[in-house]
Amino acid sequence: MESDEFLLWDPSFSVGNELIDLHHQKLFELIAMFNGKIAYAQEREKMLAIFEDLKQYTLMHFKAEEKFMASLNFSDLEVHIKSHQDLVRRIDEFQSKMDQMQEVHLREVSKFLKEWIVIHVLHEDMQFVSKG
Repeated sequence: MESDEFLLWDPSFSVGNELIDLHHQKLFELIAMFNGKIAYAQEREKMLAIFEDLKQYTLMHFKAEEKFMASLNFSDLEVHIKSHQDLVRRIDEFQSKMDQMQEVHLREVSKFLKEWIVIHVLHEDMQFVSKG
Protein backbone atom coordinates (compact mmCIF):
# COMPACT_ATOMS: atom_id res chain seq x y z
CA MET A 1 0.00 0.00 0.00
CA GLU A 2 1.51 3.31 -1.08
CA SER A 3 1.91 5.82 1.74
CA ASP A 4 0.16 8.60 -0.21
CA GLU A 5 -2.76 6.38 -1.20
CA PHE A 6 -6.08 7.22 0.46
CA LEU A 7 -7.99 4.24 1.77
CA LEU A 8 -11.78 4.19 1.60
CA TRP A 9 -14.23 1.84 3.30
CA ASP A 10 -16.17 -0.40 0.96
CA PRO A 11 -18.63 -3.27 1.49
CA SER A 12 -15.81 -5.86 1.47
CA PHE A 13 -14.88 -4.49 4.92
CA SER A 14 -18.34 -5.27 6.36
CA VAL A 15 -18.37 -7.53 9.40
CA GLY A 16 -22.13 -7.99 9.17
CA ASN A 17 -22.96 -5.85 12.21
CA GLU A 18 -24.41 -2.44 11.40
CA LEU A 19 -22.98 -0.62 14.43
CA ILE A 20 -19.48 -2.07 14.06
CA ASP A 21 -19.54 -1.33 10.32
CA LEU A 22 -20.54 2.29 11.02
CA HIS A 23 -17.67 2.56 13.50
CA HIS A 24 -15.24 1.17 10.95
CA GLN A 25 -16.50 3.62 8.31
CA LYS A 26 -15.87 6.51 10.71
CA LEU A 27 -12.37 5.22 11.49
CA PHE A 28 -11.60 5.07 7.75
CA GLU A 29 -12.90 8.64 7.42
CA LEU A 30 -10.77 9.94 10.30
CA ILE A 31 -7.65 8.20 8.97
CA ALA A 32 -8.29 9.73 5.53
CA MET A 33 -8.72 13.17 7.12
CA PHE A 34 -5.45 12.78 9.03
CA ASN A 35 -3.68 11.60 5.88
CA GLY A 36 -5.09 14.54 3.93
CA LYS A 37 -3.62 17.01 6.40
CA ILE A 38 -0.22 15.34 6.03
CA ALA A 39 -0.35 15.07 2.24
CA TYR A 40 -1.24 18.71 1.80
CA ALA A 41 0.78 20.05 4.74
CA GLN A 42 -2.30 21.77 6.11
CA GLU A 43 -2.80 23.26 9.54
CA ARG A 44 -0.71 21.28 11.98
CA GLU A 45 -3.10 22.02 14.86
CA LYS A 46 -6.03 20.69 12.85
CA MET A 47 -4.05 17.54 12.05
CA LEU A 48 -3.28 17.03 15.74
CA ALA A 49 -6.95 17.55 16.60
CA ILE A 50 -7.96 14.94 14.03
CA PHE A 51 -5.43 12.52 15.50
CA GLU A 52 -6.94 13.07 18.96
CA ASP A 53 -10.45 12.52 17.52
CA LEU A 54 -9.20 9.32 15.90
CA LYS A 55 -7.75 8.13 19.20
CA GLN A 56 -10.93 8.87 21.16
CA TYR A 57 -13.17 7.31 18.53
CA THR A 58 -10.94 4.22 18.43
CA LEU A 59 -11.21 3.83 22.22
CA MET A 60 -15.01 4.09 22.05
CA HIS A 61 -15.12 1.63 19.14
CA PHE A 62 -12.96 -0.91 20.94
CA LYS A 63 -15.24 -0.86 23.99
CA ALA A 64 -18.32 -1.40 21.81
CA GLU A 65 -16.63 -4.09 19.76
CA GLU A 66 -15.40 -5.96 22.85
CA LYS A 67 -18.91 -5.83 24.35
CA PHE A 68 -20.35 -7.20 21.11
CA MET A 69 -17.74 -9.99 20.96
CA ALA A 70 -18.46 -10.89 24.58
CA SER A 71 -22.17 -11.17 23.74
CA LEU A 72 -21.20 -13.71 21.05
CA ASN A 73 -19.03 -15.63 23.54
CA PHE A 74 -16.17 -15.10 21.10
CA SER A 75 -13.50 -17.60 22.08
CA ASP A 76 -10.55 -15.36 21.16
CA LEU A 77 -11.84 -12.28 23.01
CA GLU A 78 -8.78 -11.97 25.26
CA VAL A 79 -6.42 -12.10 22.26
CA HIS A 80 -8.52 -9.46 20.50
CA ILE A 81 -8.51 -7.23 23.58
CA LYS A 82 -4.71 -7.55 23.73
CA SER A 83 -4.54 -6.46 20.08
CA HIS A 84 -6.66 -3.42 20.96
CA GLN A 85 -4.41 -2.59 23.91
CA ASP A 86 -1.31 -2.86 21.71
CA LEU A 87 -2.79 -0.45 19.19
CA VAL A 88 -3.76 2.06 21.86
CA ARG A 89 -0.21 1.88 23.22
CA ARG A 90 1.19 2.60 19.73
CA ILE A 91 -1.21 5.50 19.25
CA ASP A 92 -0.17 6.91 22.64
CA GLU A 93 3.50 6.62 21.64
CA PHE A 94 2.88 8.40 18.34
CA GLN A 95 0.85 11.10 20.04
CA SER A 96 3.49 11.77 22.70
CA LYS A 97 6.10 12.27 19.96
CA MET A 98 3.81 14.19 17.59
CA ASP A 99 5.05 17.67 18.51
CA GLN A 100 8.63 16.75 17.65
CA MET A 101 7.88 14.78 14.49
CA GLN A 102 9.10 15.68 11.03
CA GLU A 103 6.94 14.98 7.97
CA VAL A 104 8.79 11.73 7.35
CA HIS A 105 7.65 10.49 10.75
CA LEU A 106 4.10 11.66 10.15
CA ARG A 107 4.07 9.57 6.99
CA GLU A 108 5.15 6.64 9.16
CA VAL A 109 2.13 7.27 11.39
CA SER A 110 -0.07 7.50 8.30
CA LYS A 111 1.25 4.23 6.90
CA PHE A 112 0.80 2.52 10.28
CA LEU A 113 -2.82 3.71 10.58
CA LYS A 114 -3.74 2.55 7.08
CA GLU A 115 -2.12 -0.85 7.56
CA TRP A 116 -3.70 -1.20 11.00
CA ILE A 117 -7.26 -0.47 9.83
CA VAL A 118 -7.02 -3.05 7.05
CA ILE A 119 -5.55 -5.71 9.35
CA HIS A 120 -8.02 -4.83 12.11
CA VAL A 121 -11.10 -5.13 9.91
CA LEU A 122 -10.20 -7.72 7.27
CA HIS A 123 -8.28 -10.11 9.48
CA GLU A 124 -8.95 -9.60 13.18
CA ASP A 125 -12.61 -8.56 13.09
CA MET A 126 -13.55 -11.08 10.42
CA GLN A 127 -12.55 -13.76 12.95
CA PHE A 128 -15.44 -12.95 15.27
CA VAL A 129 -17.79 -12.89 12.28
CA SER A 130 -16.69 -16.37 11.20
CA LYS A 131 -16.47 -17.81 14.74
CA GLY A 132 -19.31 -15.77 16.25
